[in-house]
Amino acid sequence: MRYRLAIFDLDGTLINSFDDLADSLCCCLSAEGFPLPSPEEIRAHLGNGLAYLVHSFIPAAVPETRQDEIFQKFLACYEMHCADKSAPYPGIISLLSRLKEAGLKLAVHSNKKDAPLQMLCRRFLAPYIDLATGERDGLRLKPAADGAEFLRRSLSVSTADTVYIGDSEVDIKTAKNAGLDCISVDWGFRSHAQLVQSGASRIVSSPEELYRILTMNS
Repeated sequence: MRYRLAIFDLDGTLINSFDDLADSLCCCLSAEGFPLPSPEEIRAHLGNGLAYLVHSFIPAAVPETRQDEIFQKFLACYEMHCADKSAPYPGIISLLSRLKEAGLKLAVHSNKKDAPLQMLCRRFLAPYIDLATGERDGLRLKPAADGAEFLRRSLSVSTADTVYIGDSEVDIKTAKNAGLDCISVDWGFRSHAQLVQSGASRIVSSPEELYRILTMNS
């Protein structure tokens, strides 16, 4: 096969977590009397970590200490409700199962806090994922290569045998920084046109198409 390890982004790639993220964000902003962003505005700010998401919609005049308090309230809310509406995209579970049967190692890499990441992986993806990492001490957030390198080395796979799969410009940059091939999916938080604009070298539109690419001979 062409690859031995596939590293997947989580939100917008494997799991549609938009509603739970948006609900938790809007609940916290509403409690403070702040304007609520549109779904399109929220979608555009996903991918760079939860702190970036929340702070993007808190008015700049709010003191930094208060902004941090609001962010902590968001985290508490999201950790309680991160699996209320979230679910794998259609065809994802079948894709992961078939990839495991084909002999690939599978990992998940996200800018999401590690606790909700592990919760979602246990609930939806546990039988298929060899290792997963979210935001944690000692690993810089994407697009830094730290997390991808940690996963690849932990699973003892070379750079040449690893591919990075995600739905955003952040994932494209992460793959580049880690020296990995990249496949972008257009069913997530960015459109096909946005991925093209971000320099995506290969874009797929279905799990079946992704399976064929991952299992083809080099």
